[in-house]
Amino acid sequence: MRRRRLLVLLAALGLGGGGVWATTDPPLPAREQIPEPTERPSTDTATATATATATPVPEYSETKTYGGKSLTVAAPETRRTLKFEDETVTAEDGSVFLLLKLTTTNVGDQSMNVPSMFGVRTEEGETEIREQYVADSRERILSPERKLFGEVAVYWPEATNGGWLYAEIPADASTVTFVWFFTTRVRDEEDREITYRVPVPD
Repeated sequence: MRRRRLLVLLAALGLGGGGVWATTDPPLPAREQIPEPTERPSTDTATATATATATPVPEYSETKTYGGKSLTVAAPETRRTLKFEDETVTAEDGSVFLLLKLTTTNVGDQSMNVPSMFGVRTEEGETEIREQYVADSRERILSPERKLFGEVAVYWPEATNGGWLYAEIPADASTVTFVWFFTTRVRDEEDREITYRVPVPD
């Protein structure tokens, strides 16, 4: 009886040891070594270099109203040459072309003629204005790209018409007087000259 108990105990021990061996994990392989990068990406944020910002010069613009019409003269600029579809025109020595942007609005209560009589005066006198109302003028300057004033002859209340005109002036002029010759035979307002003092850009 004692011998049988001993055999059973040994068998149990043998099974227990086998169970331990069967469940023991094999040794882990050596972990693969991942090489460290020789250079790490920089996490610094580039600092923007401060740059000086040019202060814009206020653009000239002046509006005057008379006889149910308003006329704004603005954006003077000078050029030595003007390119048209059929030719390129160069100002004479000592002169430049002055370009002006005109915008007119009918602020009255009936249809009226668009302003069409203008002049530019300098210390040397009055110079000729060029725009579409002149019989031999063109409709557009190609360079710089500018649509000339004068496409519409009559406009209705609240209608607006605009475009550019140019005149040849002395190159050393610092200011000019732009003249709107107001004339009508319909309204009660008297004919008069409405003037604008226009700075000439350098």
